[in-house]
Amino acid sequence: MRLRSLETEMARYQAIAAKFAGGGRTWYMAGVDDWRGMGGNLMQPASGQPAFVVFHDLRELAPGEVYALWPIAPDGKRVRGTSFRPDGRDPQLVEAGQELAGHSRCAVTVERSTVGKREGPVVMQSRIVPLTR
Repeated sequence: MRLRSLETEMARYQAIAAKFAGGGRTWYMAGVDDWRGMGGNLMQPASGQPAFVVFHDLRELAPGEVYALWPIAPDGKRVRGTSFRPDGRDPQLVEAGQELAGHSRCAVTVERSTVGKREGPVVMQSRIVPLTR
């Protein structure tokens, strides 16, 4: 059973590495204030595949709470991406649920609903710096 568990964990790490293998742009999302220590690598693959984040040290949430990912446009308009809960694995891969193009920042909040406007506190954030040539 221990060997199967290790094989499953190794396959999960290999799947995460494979998503990074094609290259692309990455930005670090850092925990803020009381949430310092949490973080993640936000990635837009070069292949055009959907963006994702590999989070580390996600804190458990109270029942009924979720983390929500928010790409933010330069004018401050937020678009809700994926809502998710920690799965107890570290690291945890989460699909972004929104395109990153045209956004200048990304934030993660704690919410009480999987849909709707932002109401909870920002617990992680990152700049999204566009490619320059």
